[in-house]
Amino acid sequence: MERMGSFKMINAKLFCLLLLILLPLSLFAFDWGLLVDQNFQAEGIGDSEPDLIYSAAVLPWFSTPVMKNGDLYLSAGVSAKYENDKWYFIPEIFQADFTYYFASGEIRLGRMHYSDPLGFVASGLFDGLSAIFDTSFGTFNAGAWYTGLLYKETANITMTTDDLVSYYTEFSYDDFADTYFASRRVLAAVGWEHPGLGELLRLNLSLLGQIDVNGRDHWYHSQYIIARAGLPVQNLFVFDMGGTAGVSQAPDEFKLSLAGELGLSIFLPTPLQDRLRIGGIFTSGKYDAIDPFTPVTTVSQGGVMKAKLSGLSTISLDYTARLHRTFSAGLTSTYFVLSDLGTYAGWPGRRDGYFLGNEFYCRLIWSPVSDVQFNLGGGVFIPALGNADPDEKPKWKLELSAQLAIF
Repeated sequence: MERMGSFKMINAKLFCLLLLILLPLSLFAFDWGLLVDQNFQAEGIGDSEPDLIYSAAVLPWFSTPVMKNGDLYLSAGVSAKYENDKWYFIPEIFQADFTYYFASGEIRLGRMHYSDPLGFVASGLFDGLSAIFDTSFGTFNAGAWYTGLLYKETANITMTTDDLVSYYTEFSYDDFADTYFASRRVLAAVGWEHPGLGELLRLNLSLLGQIDVNGRDHWYHSQYIIARAGLPVQNLFVFDMGGTAGVSQAPDEFKLSLAGELGLSIFLPTPLQDRLRIGGIFTSGKYDAIDPFTPVTTVSQGGVMKAKLSGLSTISLDYTARLHRTFSAGLTSTYFVLSDLGTYAGWPGRRDGYFLGNEFYCRLIWSPVSDVQFNLGGGVFIPALGNADPDEKPKWKLELSAQLAIF
């Protein structure tokens, strides 16, 4: 009862906050909408009893012009989740930013989306300030952000052991401050992008750094130089490659880490709108002065494994096809390879060799109208196709989600 009372009180405060924001906006023209998202998952290992997870989110959003060249956007809501025989209700501000547009770019303030050129160093929502400037030499961008006001599962920051303990601590309204918020870190980034250097090569460069401001004894700072290039050849294929070199500082430590990505996308000459992509991601393990690659935000790899890219590399083959105007499908095969035998801490548990195994994952997407979408996915990871723990039983997962957008 006390938890439900706290939940109602937080909802009442969020509702009043929305009213205070929307009342002055009522003097202007504004757009609004509502996104309802539901997801059901079942997963297990071998013939063991599966884990069942259900989640749903109601996300209203509002957008309105401010002054002559400004725009205000707000999206907030509540997520419900059933896991481990318990219900969780999570209030969250998903995006809230003000954008000012000028002749050669924009300035954005608030909670916004950011992604590095590779998409797996730092990607997601961040609170702060960013600017974009368009020039004849390409597009320049810069930003500074803070992570400590985000919900921890949305931010997904697990850089240190303390971060992991905090992340997996069960959320409780009775201890809201210590169980809700993400690891406190300050990020800054500058970048440059050119869509067609020499009318052919796409380049994206970035310098990114983060400072640990959690106030712990075991602090961890890191900086990265990131580059990505894409080479399209007519309408036949796209070759892309990228990499990052990072340095990290911890008590009595200064280490170098590396990560890279290589991919080839082929647009097949068939009646279908289909594409075949062959790709690989490499990350460094622990070798003397080289440290395991540690991203700022965890971008999970695989539909079944959901593995963190630290001490792990992947080779994947992905096929996607649009079978109908409303229906598309995809099939992905991903092989997981350990970069060392000590860094990776996920399932399976044994480390007799470097090859974890192969995952096969299939997904179907049906969108009968533009405002409704259904997603069905399922796959299996097979440790017997590797030598790290070949006696472990396969891990499987089924997932069904539905989205409804109201404008």
